[in-house]
Amino acid sequence: TGISFGIIGKAGYDKWGAWDLVFSENFWSTFVIRIFGVIASPVGGTFFLLGVILGAVLKGFCSKKYFLYSWLISFMLYYMLVGEGNRVLEYYQLFLVPVAGIFIAQSVLFFEAKISADSRKTASIFTLLVYLMIFFTGFFYVSKHYDYDPYTEQAYLFAPEVQKQTERDSLFIVVDMPRVYERKWLEEMEARIHRPSFLCFIDRHGWEFLPHELNQMPVEEFESLIKKGAKYLLLPRYWFQVSVGLRQYLENKPFPVVTENSQFILFRLN
Repeated sequence: TGISFGIIGKAGYDKWGAWDLVFSENFWSTFVIRIFGVIASPVGGTFFLLGVILGAVLKGFCSKKYFLYSWLISFMLYYMLVGEGNRVLEYYQLFLVPVAGIFIAQSVLFFEAKISADSRKTASIFTLLVYLMIFFTGFFYVSKHYDYDPYTEQAYLFAPEVQKQTERDSLFIVVDMPRVYERKWLEEMEARIHRPSFLCFIDRHGWEFLPHELNQMPVEEFESLIKKGAKYLLLPRYWFQVSVGLRQYLENKPFPVVTENSQFILFRLN
């Protein structure tokens, strides 16, 4: 499909790191913003950083110290090795969440113990307030980060119909698109930005293309995919509004429509 690390397919999106990327200011500023945003929240990020520092300088701060720091070092190596993937996609940092949670908890417990020496009640209130702030600030960042996407919802709802009408082992040519698909962005992007969501929704294998990629595809290349086993073509109707290339071929050599709705159409190719 050409959508993972440049390994599969000749035009894959390269997600590995490079020296110029790893040593760039944007690479690390993105990481810091996410630590104090969608990953741990501003409050959680602060206690995570405090936990890492206190664990390094205070003896007996936490148990399994070598395991936790080994995990942390492994994550940093992974963050740099898969640099472009981590820079573009925040969920690549999920690897950090478990160990960050442990450092946050250890840090909160450390300060709770200091406060409880004077007042147990104050220490309990402090811990409750910290976790409430982490929850609410984290929810604020996450809710702003993930906007409602009607296109993805429509694709998800159409998927069961596609599954019902096609064979489990059939191969697909699927046109999918990111939520934002502006002409200016297309002309300036240096790498293919892919999302194999539709293939995942329909639980099928095949080839995934952006709308402009299918539009610019030579007829010979399209027919070669059919020879390789592509049995179905799944398109958003939006593609017919912007296509001027391969669209003419499809109109002159009409393929039977298997199923359709107001947003998508499924053709049988052989």
